[in-house]
Amino acid sequence: MNNNWIFAHKTYNKEKRASIEPVFTLGNGYMCCRGFFDEEQSGILSLGGIYMAGIFGPARYTPWKGKGRELVNTPNFYSTKIFADNEAVIADEGKVSDFQIQLDMKTPKLNRSYIWTGSNGNKLRLEFERFISGSDLHTAGQKISITPIGCSPKIRIEVGINADVTNLNLVSSEPLPVQPGVKHLNLVYRDSNCILTEIHGYEDIAIAEGQKVYFKTPQNAEGLIHSTDMNCRHIFEYRGIENQSCEIEKIIYVYTSKDGEKDPLSKVKKLLEEEVSYQEKLDEHKAIWDKKWEVSDIVVEGSEEDQISIRYNILQLIQSCPEHNSKLSIGARGLTGEMYEGCIFWDTEIFMLPFFTFTNPKAAQNLLKFRYHTLPEARKHAERNWFKGAMYPWQASEKGIEQTPFGVGAYYSIHIVADIAYSIMEYWNATHDEEFITEAGAEILLETARFWESRVHKNPFSGKYDILAVRGPNEYGVIVNNNLYTNMMAQQNLILAKTLIQLMKEKYPAEWERLKDKVSFSEEEISKWDDIIENITICYNAELDLYEEDDMYLSRVPLDMKKAKPTSKRIIDSTIPYEALMLYQVTKQADVLHLMKNLHWRFTHQQKVNAWKYYVPKTCFDSSLAFSIHAVMAAQIGLQEEAYNYFKVCANFDIRNVLLNTVSGLHFANFGGTWQAVVFGFAGLQVDEYHLKISPNLPRAWKSISFHIWYCGNLLKIYVSQKSTEVYLKHTNGKDICLKVSDTEFILNESNNHIKLSINGDE
Repeated sequence: MNNNWIFAHKTYNKEKRASIEPVFTLGNGYMCCRGFFDEEQSGILSLGGIYMAGIFGPARYTPWKGKGRELVNTPNFYSTKIFADNEAVIADEGKVSDFQIQLDMKTPKLNRSYIWTGSNGNKLRLEFERFISGSDLHTAGQKISITPIGCSPKIRIEVGINADVTNLNLVSSEPLPVQPGVKHLNLVYRDSNCILTEIHGYEDIAIAEGQKVYFKTPQNAEGLIHSTDMNCRHIFEYRGIENQSCEIEKIIYVYTSKDGEKDPLSKVKKLLEEEVSYQEKLDEHKAIWDKKWEVSDIVVEGSEEDQISIRYNILQLIQSCPEHNSKLSIGARGLTGEMYEGCIFWDTEIFMLPFFTFTNPKAAQNLLKFRYHTLPEARKHAERNWFKGAMYPWQASEKGIEQTPFGVGAYYSIHIVADIAYSIMEYWNATHDEEFITEAGAEILLETARFWESRVHKNPFSGKYDILAVRGPNEYGVIVNNNLYTNMMAQQNLILAKTLIQLMKEKYPAEWERLKDKVSFSEEEISKWDDIIENITICYNAELDLYEEDDMYLSRVPLDMKKAKPTSKRIIDSTIPYEALMLYQVTKQADVLHLMKNLHWRFTHQQKVNAWKYYVPKTCFDSSLAFSIHAVMAAQIGLQEEAYNYFKVCANFDIRNVLLNTVSGLHFANFGGTWQAVVFGFAGLQVDEYHLKISPNLPRAWKSISFHIWYCGNLLKIYVSQKSTEVYLKHTNGKDICLKVSDTEFILNESNNHIKLSINGDE
């Protein structure tokens, strides 16, 4: 296999184990397993971690509304113990050499190997392999090889399922704090092959897991296989033979009471009766992923490091997406860690959704359907706060209930309401998914528009509509009035609702009548929206031709960012207390620039340049969400070097542990942002209701990129080099595609299925 499909580490540092584990996560959207070591490690910090979509237990914090809950660390089905002459095999420094851990992203599977040297001189070569099946959500595999080197010790191997696991919910940066853990699992049943645990206190959930174990011994090896019901464990003891390997292969099955199975344990036991091999399951898994990569991959010519990091970002996005279940979504840390308790933020719609919209529209539809399923709770949330319509929470549980801890103030980040509406229309423009827009999307847009109508305040002095006491994308703005991002996205929400109502009246009149009756819509509401659209406060300085982040930003004290942030530590962790931030011109992440990325057609090129020059020096990049937006904007305004530099940070964000908090889980908004930096930034892809546009601006380090996208039922391959742009129609829905490449218009269809435009404009 080409090495640009392999992400590897070849050095071992036990102190960094916990931070490396999430980086090597495997998953399938139903469950994800961090890259912890199979062999149990005594005295070496490891968080472990196998998390399942929708499996939550009671949390230790009190949210603003509702009951606190957190992702549960579920039973460790890779649990292994190895002994050589009664000495435990532990990957401790001084005993480990020739270490290597590899994430094969093409398959995907995780391989790890090293040579262990015991205190009495025994040497073993240990090789581990695992996968989480993409072909069967309930299946995983494990393979272990043990080879004595220059010795013949007595070897004991224990493979099993361990339910004695703990939630630690590490939320701070390195160095890691010592804190007590919480155990959510109650053991109900176990034998040598199966285990049944239950979770109580938030929801009553049963988890059944089973293992089918195969031992492949060296020829002439004398051994004994026995099992213990008490520990759900198979034990193999034998006398090792020098330079001959013993292999253990294991197939794992996982079902829960939330999977539609009345008796998940019986389901698992039935599966264990089937004769299947590890290789068969691995081959089925790989075949599914080959199909996923056909559309999802981005091929970069010119930088192997960039190629690997881009594929890594894409892999992790796919692995944590619960595309099998529209009542679930992707949390800020996916299924790779416990920070934010598996809650859903704007990260999903604004950062991750575009990747799925263009590579897996069905998965994108399900992510948006999650917001439809939680629309009733959003209505309740608005009503509780004395507003109309639907108010989506900033930090949502899987049931759509606000989970922001009381007193944090993040619930003022109401821009998420408009973010969801905006993302629905972006999805519509790219798919023309009539089923979703008429059955779910239109209702969300209408109810979110109603929220903004009730949330604005008409200023008696200016006659304008203000939006008071909010927090924009700049979380260091604390609480401000008339945040530009919030106001203009709210305005756009109202415009989109109006546009969609008109579309439904014209194209889907029956569906419109049904929806109008369902939500008791009155045409008088539109006139109110028109007034707000026309008169909402937009903070703009005409003298500077500069859009202002909020109505006081330019009046605050300027800050020398080099002095305020001398190291990579966040400002609030080093120089300025959080409570004092509101006094200064400091931006945590893109705010005005993010708005200009979203609503790019509403600003001139010069206004974008002005905003860049003004806000970038005031931005401290204290968020994983910061770098990708700056990469996209820099590329779109022609700052090629800056764009590439920001891309390099976001593409390697967790790989390099930039904020020192990867231990708490991977940063999924950043993964989606990396894809946007490449496709929206360097390839210059933009979509409106009727056109697909490509305006490339490749980094000098790249010779070319190629990728596929789904667009309105058509599959396109786009190839961009330093010399030309080509578009191939790989699958058509039978309708013409209006395409604009660097301001040259084309029609793509079945008879004209390939276009090429050179950099000098020649076709």
